[in-house]
Amino acid sequence: MASTTTLNGKTLVLVDVGNLFFPCRDRGSFIDFEKFLVLLCEDRSRIYKAIAFSAYRHRSNGNDDGKQWFFKRLGKQGFEVVSKKVKKLPDGTEKGNCDVEIAIEACRAVYCVEKVVLVTGDGDFIPLVKYLQEYGIRVDVWFFKSVTDNNLIKIADCFYNLEEYLEAIKL
Repeated sequence: MASTTTLNGKTLVLVDVGNLFFPCRDRGSFIDFEKFLVLLCEDRSRIYKAIAFSAYRHRSNGNDDGKQWFFKRLGKQGFEVVSKKVKKLPDGTEKGNCDVEIAIEACRAVYCVEKVVLVTGDGDFIPLVKYLQEYGIRVDVWFFKSVTDNNLIKIADCFYNLEEYLEAIKL
């Protein structure tokens, strides 16, 4: 396929907040996303976009479990926020991931960036990583190694184990 036409050193940061929350909580830590963004891309002028993706539950009483406050905070810390409501399926289970939205944002940027930083451990993103690499885009994956798909680790240009950085970026 074609290679990247714009060699501008720009980086697209895509954070799967829903995938990140539970491993952090299980470790008794929550992330300071402003510090995290600096860790992901030290030179903020190099950031093309930093986008945080999250689903939320809408309760009939209007309670959103603090998500709107959290989304506003992410915005103040340098992230665009893409959110969507959790869907209740006919069998009563809930589905609320933003995988498609993450993939669309990455594909939109193929001619605008040299690197994509993907914060997820989800192996469903392996085809996306391959696609971006076909366009000459470097893909760095950041997540907890213990809960990251091994094939995602192997295919990434560089894998960073968040376990090693958690102390520096926690609230």
